[in-house]
Amino acid sequence: MSTDDPRISVGVLECDHVPDQLRDIAGDYSDMFRGLLAGATPPLELVTYDVVAGELPDPARHPAWLITGSSYSVFDDEPWIGDLLGFIREVHAGDQRLVGVCFGHQAIAHALGGSSARSERGWGVGVHAADVVEPRPWMQPPADHLRLVMSHQDQVLAVPDNATVVARTEHCDVAMFEVGDRLLGIQGHPEYTTEYAAAVLETRLDRIPHDLVAAARTTFSDQTDAAAVSEWIARYLGQARPVI
Repeated sequence: MSTDDPRISVGVLECDHVPDQLRDIAGDYSDMFRGLLAGATPPLELVTYDVVAGELPDPARHPAWLITGSSYSVFDDEPWIGDLLGFIREVHAGDQRLVGVCFGHQAIAHALGGSSARSERGWGVGVHAADVVEPRPWMQPPADHLRLVMSHQDQVLAVPDNATVVARTEHCDVAMFEVGDRLLGIQGHPEYTTEYAAAVLETRLDRIPHDLVAAARTTFSDQTDAAAVSEWIARYLGQARPVI
């Protein structure tokens, strides 16, 4: 990318892959984020790294980073997860910006002294409503409430020091949080289409109680605020300093 290019270079840390039988819906996780952020302002250039395969670059390679969701838990005993947590701590100590979604959201908390664990409230699935409890300047367009697809069994139970809870839902007390002004965690999935979320739900019928599945199915016709959150993410990452 030339020095005259206005796009911000963002490294996408892909922490899992979409099951083969669902790949034709919206591609892999990095493809979903490309679709989500394609029309956002400022424009972002996304470069994907397969973290599960051990591809974890120097944090200084990009001024901004995005961590995807995953079917893994941040407390799983996987070498790449330990490496990712170290990467987050390096970003926190440096001057890059970072947004983590679902697993990425939990990983930020876990890496920086907060805690993430299996929720006693059970699965969060379907389209959930969140209240914005601490509005931020980068929330343009502004919103007091938002609706996003949720698909998680783990939650952030405690945020790190110097962190602020930005949004919460009835099911999830930490639906969004910010560490300082450079790291942002989002529990919901703005990158998921409701079609993909519904398809994922059908692959987990043996793990999710039937009443939760039935309730979630009724929400997939609801409008989400993914477009607004895509602008929030772009504005957040777009404040990163270019790599010189």
